[in-house]
Formats: sequence, structure tokens, C-alpha cells
Amino acid sequence: MLTVAFHTLGTLAVDRHGDEEGGGMRLRDLVYRLYERKVAASLSPEAIPRHVGVMCDGNRRWAKSAGFRDVSSGHRKGADKIF
Repeated sequence: MLTVAFHTLGTLAVDRHGDEEGGGMRLRDLVYRLYERKVAASLSPEAIPRHVGVMCDGNRRWAKSAGFRDVSSGHRKGADKIF
């Protein structure tokens, strides 16, 4: 799931959960793209962020649930996703 939030401090937060595949995800991606365009169009040029911050959350939980003994594997996977 993709979550887009425009915070009052002038930051745009985008969060994508899961790696679901299939037809439902394609439709969902289309809806999110349309939503993102609507949000972007509603912002004034002064309110558009000039930088982006990425907050990785859940990498340790993911590593544990995936059966990794070393939870740092989750952090490496999360960093790989960013790139």
C-alpha cells in the first residue's frame, strides 16, 4: 500500500508497504498515481518540498519474520530498496 501525506510543515511523506503483485496491484498503482497527481496539482509552488527524507521502518521486524538470524539483513534489504 502506498501512503502519501502532506504534512503541515510542508513535507510530503510517501510510504509504500509490501510488495504485492497481481492485477489488483496494477489498479491500485493507477489509483495512487492519479491521487499523487491530484495532490501535486493542489500544492502551490512555494509549498513543494526541495528535499526528501526517507524513514525506514519495519526492517528488523521483516528480517525476523523472514527467518533471518541476523536482523541487520533487514536493514541491508531496506537500504537496497531505497536505491
